[in-house]
Amino acid sequence: MKKKNRSVEYNASENIVGDKFDDTVWSLEAVTYKQTPEGTTRFASFGTGFLFSVKFGRYDRVFLVSNKHVLVEDNPYALFLHLPHTPTHPELRYLLYPTRDVSPVQDSLHDIVVAHDKVDLAIIDVSTKIYELQKALAFRNFKIKPLTIRDVQYSMDIEKGTPMSYLGFPDRSEYPRLKGGKIGLNPKFADDIVLDDVHVAQGASGSPAFIAGTSLSGEPRTKLLGVIYGTRATEIASGHMEYDLGHAVKVEHLKNLIYAALHMQGNSMKELKKVKWH
Repeated sequence: MKKKNRSVEYNASENIVGDKFDDTVWSLEAVTYKQTPEGTTRFASFGTGFLFSVKFGRYDRVFLVSNKHVLVEDNPYALFLHLPHTPTHPELRYLLYPTRDVSPVQDSLHDIVVAHDKVDLAIIDVSTKIYELQKALAFRNFKIKPLTIRDVQYSMDIEKGTPMSYLGFPDRSEYPRLKGGKIGLNPKFADDIVLDDVHVAQGASGSPAFIAGTSLSGEPRTKLLGVIYGTRATEIASGHMEYDLGHAVKVEHLKNLIYAALHMQGNSMKELKKVKWH
């Protein structure tokens, strides 16, 4: 009998994302305090983020990845991470920042966010916080699962019309939701990847976009293509915006931003050559 070509089963990346990355993708709540004539008012905006790690020195360095407009816009003061309850872990609502009592008018997430100067991408080094959280959850046998360079698909080899999907928390969904579409324009000619048939609702900004790929051995493997955001907002219900044109910031920008973050922490260019992308 002729052996079945396994790659046929993985043409649509929706078929291989499934629940695989649920523990990697987090709902984000960014809190802003604004001065109004009536006093200080608290605002909360919502997005999605995911964890990505590299090996640098003796330990892995873990970064929270999302859009710049999620982590920087409106000068947010506090950031909560949410992970919904599943059969494998308890529900988590974790205050990432601030870690001490500070005045909301004197401090902000700007102290720890590293944002790209051209594209809608920002990261936070959350290594210490994630290690502390993982240690606290060890008794529950719950393991936090960052993506690594092995999960990355660079855009130069992607063609127009290629199926893709993203996993995030649109409209403050209780659980991460999987949305599918396809590559709308050839990614070689722009900083961002334009997507077709991809609607990005509020809360989904910062979601990881995936594509079907292969491992070094040729086995099917889901690959990280970029970071989702939307444009051309349309209000489809009171207080709810639907973004008609989906984009993904190329994952190539993430690698450069991680180098920039490590360099800003005082590491020399010579030391940065020791970064191991797993």
